[in-house]
Amino acid sequence: MSEEIKNLNESVNTLVTEFRDRMEKGLEDVVDKATVENIKTELKSELAELREAVQAKNTPSVETAVEENIDRAKEAFGAYLTGGDRAGVRDGNILKVKELSLNVATEGGVLLPKVFSGAMTDLLRKTSAIRARARVVNSGQNFVHPIKTAKGSADVRSEKGAVADATSQAFNLMTFVPQEINARQKATAWAHDGDAQISLVNMLLEDIAGSIGEKEGDYFLNSTNQNTLSVAIEDVTLKTGLLTGTRLVEGVNRFTNTIGSVAGVETATADAVTYDDVLKLRSTLHGRYLPKAVYIFDAATELELLTLKDANNRYLITNGDVTNGIPGRIFNNEYIVEDNMASAVGGTGARMVLADLSTYYIVDHSGFRWIANPISDYSVVEYFAGRRTAGGLTDYQAVRALYNKDDSEV
Repeated sequence: MSEEIKNLNESVNTLVTEFRDRMEKGLEDVVDKATVENIKTELKSELAELREAVQAKNTPSVETAVEENIDRAKEAFGAYLTGGDRAGVRDGNILKVKELSLNVATEGGVLLPKVFSGAMTDLLRKTSAIRARARVVNSGQNFVHPIKTAKGSADVRSEKGAVADATSQAFNLMTFVPQEINARQKATAWAHDGDAQISLVNMLLEDIAGSIGEKEGDYFLNSTNQNTLSVAIEDVTLKTGLLTGTRLVEGVNRFTNTIGSVAGVETATADAVTYDDVLKLRSTLHGRYLPKAVYIFDAATELELLTLKDANNRYLITNGDVTNGIPGRIFNNEYIVEDNMASAVGGTGARMVLADLSTYYIVDHSGFRWIANPISDYSVVEYFAGRRTAGGLTDYQAVRALYNKDDSEV
């Protein structure tokens, strides 16, 4: 019992005792009515405070209430997934009415309950490295955002000298065109027996998020899905993939900004990365992007880089602290291991990217659509989850690539 409740309880007991004594002595002593009413009023007030204190003490915290609500949602959602209508989920269950009956237009399906959205977002950020660092927007169809097509012009002039002329339009409008990213899973029907609904939903969330997150990594890096410009530019197409722009390695420096082209440098030799290659790559990214820039490469390239040293025998990669969540770094910039790099070894594709991913936009055009098919097979239950999403780079000056050397040009 808390000190506050203990004190209130003692105060009430004292008033009750005094009230009883006054009433018992009422026949012997002269007790005015006002005194008795005052005691009754005080007693009511003290009792009310005691009830409020006890109620507050027994009321679960906000965090506890949220956790219990999520657990109830998982139980209801699990019951729906495992048994559909047979589980009685449609029989007036409040949670079902509010959360699980949200059909997706003419496509049917069931949306993931809203209370799971935060958990699903966290899981996707852990499995999709680019999503974790890009700028994510939730929007309906036809999301439009400005895209830089040229850097601004500046000059020094005398007081009445000519003003520098802008040589070309510096901005355009890009419309993000979505695709559907989905995952389809099956689970044995026997896994649904017993009181394991919450565990089942947790595993489904992690499995679906892992599959979709991995596919997103490929989509945001390598997709050839084309976004559209409001004012067409000759010989320019804007693709979703960060690596799918035109290869540009001639005359690239920190100021290069050619819309639709991923500027960068070549390795000194084909299929190998040297310490100096990484230095050259870094030197081509403008200083204003470096504070947020991250390196992106696959595990095979990471293995190469882990062995690289400078002339003073210092390793290129500074090892992080996995226990405390501190990633490894290259020249104080974080790096991402992404196995969806299309041309990690072989070919003339990008071995590595250095990019400020805050200039890459991910636009989610819908929530997750879930479908459970309990009669796909006698022994399994099939699940399908997907949503529409789009991506695109809004500033080509913020990305630089290290390409494998093209020996065919020699």
